[in-house]
Amino acid sequence: MTITRFQQRRHSFCPGLQAALAVALLVVLDGTPFAAAQTAAFSSFRTVDSRREGGVPAAVVTAIAAEPRAGLLLTAGDDRKIRVYEAWGDRLLFTVPGEEWVHALDADPTGRWFAAADGLGTVTLGSLAAATSAKRVKVANSALRAVKFSPDGRSLAVAGFEPTVWILDVATGRVAAELPVGSADLRAIAFSPDGKFLAATGRSGNVRLWTVADLRPAGDLPLSHRRLRALAFSPDGKLLAAGGDEGAVIFYDLVNRATVDRWELPSGAVTVLAFCGTDRLAVGTTENLIVVYDAASRSAVADLRGHTGTIACLSYLAEQDVLASGSFDTTAQFWRLDRGPFVSERRRVLPEPLR
Repeated sequence: MTITRFQQRRHSFCPGLQAALAVALLVVLDGTPFAAAQTAAFSSFRTVDSRREGGVPAAVVTAIAAEPRAGLLLTAGDDRKIRVYEAWGDRLLFTVPGEEWVHALDADPTGRWFAAADGLGTVTLGSLAAATSAKRVKVANSALRAVKFSPDGRSLAVAGFEPTVWILDVATGRVAAELPVGSADLRAIAFSPDGKFLAATGRSGNVRLWTVADLRPAGDLPLSHRRLRALAFSPDGKLLAAGGDEGAVIFYDLVNRATVDRWELPSGAVTVLAFCGTDRLAVGTTENLIVVYDAASRSAVADLRGHTGTIACLSYLAEQDVLASGSFDTTAQFWRLDRGPFVSERRRVLPEPLR
C-alpha cells in the first residue's frame, strides 16, 4: 500500500474551509486495508454557502438530498425553505417556502418526488420538476425528525418526537399506516435496499424492525444504552449500522441476527451515517468531521475536514462516487471519494450565496 501526499493549498473558492487543508490521495496497490493510524485528510472540491449579505442570519443546512437520475441537489434548514438546485449546486432552480425548520429531506429513488419533514409535524411532498406541485400533509402533533422513501418510491416513512412511524402513500399524500414504537423521540428511519425491512430508532437506543410487505414487527434490537441518531443499511441489505450519543458505530448482521462489531469514535457523537458503495461507510460527527470507514476491515481510511459545524446530513451519489454533506456551519460540501491518482477540482467562481 502506498499513500501519496500533496502539498497543502489554500481553497479560496470554498468559504467555510479552514485556512489550509491537506489534500491526500489514497492509492491501494496490493488491496491491503488502510490501518486506522494511516487515515488521510481530503478537502472538499465544491462548497455551496447559505450565508447572505445584509446581516440576515445564514441558514444552517440540516437536510440534504441528492437525486442523481434527475441531476438535482436539495437542501433545507432553519430558514424554512427547501432549495432545489442543479447537481453540485450550480444553479438554483426553485425554492419551496415552508412554515417551520426543516429537519429531514429525501428524494424519491425513481426521480419524481421529494419529501421534507419539519418542526410542526408536517410533511411537504412535491415534484422535483416544479415548485407549484408541493403540498403539505399534517402528520403529527409534534416535530418530525426523519423522512425516507421506500426503494420503489411508492411509500414514505416519517417519524419524530411521537412513538409512531407513519407510512404515507406518495401518490395521494394520505397516511396509509401508523406503526407504534416502544418509545418516543425517534431520530432515524431507513428502508433496506431490497425493500424487505424498515427500521426506526431514537432516544431508547433500541432499533425496531418491520417487514415492509405486511408492516409487521420483525424484532427489537437493543444496540445502545444511549440515544441513537443514525441508521444505514449496507447495499446488500445484510448489515445494519447504527450510531448516536454513545460515540460508536454498531454493526448488526440481519442474516444471523447478531451484533457483529462496533467502532468507537475518538471523541464526539455520531449524527448521520451513509454507506458509500459496498465497502465504505461515511460517519458524520459532532466534531465537525466526517470519517470514511472501511466496512470490511472496520478501520478508518480518511478524514473529511472542512466543515466548521456539526455534520447534520449526508447523501451519496454512487455514479460520481461523491459524498454531499450539510452542516450547521451553513454550507453544503462535496467530497470526491474515488481512489484514482488525483482529485479534480472546479476552479471557476462559485455562484452567488443562496437567497
